[in-house]
Amino acid sequence: MVSIAYCYENEKELSFVKSTIENYFYSQDISVLTNCYHSVHELLHFSSSRMPDVLFFNSENSYEHMLQAVIYLKKYNNNLISIVTSNKVSFIGNISDRILLEPIYTASNQKQLLHYALLAYKASTSNNNYFEYYRRPEYMQIPVNDIVYFQSEGRKIYMHCSDTSYYDNDTFYQKLDNVCDELKHKSCNFLRIHKSIVVNQIYISNFDRFSVRLTSGEHLKISNYDYYNNLKKNWMSTHPISKSFAI
Repeated sequence: MVSIAYCYENEKELSFVKSTIENYFYSQDISVLTNCYHSVHELLHFSSSRMPDVLFFNSENSYEHMLQAVIYLKKYNNNLISIVTSNKVSFIGNISDRILLEPIYTASNQKQLLHYALLAYKASTSNNNYFEYYRRPEYMQIPVNDIVYFQSEGRKIYMHCSDTSYYDNDTFYQKLDNVCDELKHKSCNFLRIHKSIVVNQIYISNFDRFSVRLTSGEHLKISNYDYYNNLKKNWMSTHPISKSFAI
């Protein structure tokens, strides 16, 4: 469960943001605890006993006070995620250095609002040793070191795992770029070798300019020199005595 606080002086805007996010999370079977505030004073008075994981707000008329409130709350929850639904200011604070949120330029942009709400949820509940993905009707988690590689076909991601007797080679809908962004903040090292393939380096046996050989014996194509060069640099940093890359 994730705790979300909303601080809006405008009741109409508060209702829109709250209902939009809660309806979406309900449809995704995500449990949330909600608290609503209509001023900075209310937020500071009650939130100490109801410390949120995620804070949505728009207080353009008292932004300096709101900023000080966020700084104060972060003393009690350093991982607090604060998202401003405004065209004047952007994301405040950190997400444990895992995800950088850009501004939500208008609260009427429902798609963008839901995008950041989901990012915030994932960041507040994430475990660096696990990869989380959505397979209807629920979110699934798998240890990152059990994933051999991801392969995309359009918006569909095929996840190839090391132990298929325990983990199915599952599929889910996501952009591969978004998957790569999430993997950067996990305790793992995935490398892109193709526009549609990212590989867990612990399963790479060896490689040459054109392909990667996995520990299973499977070969995967390297699509261009930039991917090969990046793979080579990463390989040398973790295998300093290795001089041959031939398969």
